[in-house]
Amino acid sequence: MTRRPLDLRSDTVTTPTARMRSAMAAAEVGDDVFGEDPTVRALEAKSAGMSGMEDGLFVPSGTMANHLAILALCGRGRAAIVLEHSHLARMERAGAAVLMGVPLLAVTTGNGVVDDVRVEASLARVAPIQMPKLGVLCLENTYDLNRGLVISPAETAAMAAVGRGLGVPVFLDGARIFNAAVAAGAPLESFTRTVDAAQFCLSKGLSSPIGSVLVGPRDLIAEARWLRQQLGGGWRQAGIIAAAGLVALDEMVGRLAEDHAHARELGRLLAEAGLGVDHAQIQTNIVRVDVGGAGLTAEAFVARMAARRVLVKPVGPDTVRLVVHREIAASDLTVIARAAGASVAA
Repeated sequence: MTRRPLDLRSDTVTTPTARMRSAMAAAEVGDDVFGEDPTVRALEAKSAGMSGMEDGLFVPSGTMANHLAILALCGRGRAAIVLEHSHLARMERAGAAVLMGVPLLAVTTGNGVVDDVRVEASLARVAPIQMPKLGVLCLENTYDLNRGLVISPAETAAMAAVGRGLGVPVFLDGARIFNAAVAAGAPLESFTRTVDAAQFCLSKGLSSPIGSVLVGPRDLIAEARWLRQQLGGGWRQAGIIAAAGLVALDEMVGRLAEDHAHARELGRLLAEAGLGVDHAQIQTNIVRVDVGGAGLTAEAFVARMAARRVLVKPVGPDTVRLVVHREIAASDLTVIARAAGASVAA
């Protein structure tokens, strides 16, 4: 029998667990636009409680959660300060500017941590009379979807203080915040207590089929709920999906440590296969690999790996990304490394 492809392009490719499918089939539902879906309400309440926030809002995607937060916190015409390699800066098709009239001001950072000096230096590139008023500071954890770096609670608090100094609220794009929490051995609330609002994805390493949750103060979430309807994001019987999210929060967070361990081992094996791996940057479930030293382009390496039924993602001319998740077992790591070695030698 032909081996199934090993898909490491993202941790969004996971399928729901058997427990999720069972919970979805049995979910109690109602019309969420009317606020009548009890399973959605349960997911939102649980998410708020875990993050130390007053309320939560279940939305289809992390991108929508980001946009809702920015618009609710910032307002049209003011600028959002974002980090240079963040999802907001690089992966959302300038949606904040196009859809909401919020320009993005990118701050240079190598590791996802900035201080007031670096922020001020980045903003000083534009004369004050020519720069829009500031509206929100946006952080990210884990930082850089091609590296998955952990930003500690102390670093988050320090950056939140920078936002306070600028007189703007602070939003945390925590799409993979549970990876950061597990890696740091700290509760979710320790990362969110110093920011004004945050979001996290259920559909990445937690294996839920769809959805993110925006958490924050009750009045902010009420505004975001109104804006979600304006953007066409109102659910109906969304409890069918929210049920999987509840299972994800109950059962899938702790096991992320297994993905992290597998990522470190995979990095070691890929280095032995002749590829460039910075082991210090394998902090969670993402392995970034330099194939240029092996004389390959990312495009060529990706094609050779696909021919060997291993799917990886190009993230630069000579770099690729491998993301470990629940459906990549320990026994798969050697298979992946062998495919990489054969791709180098081909």
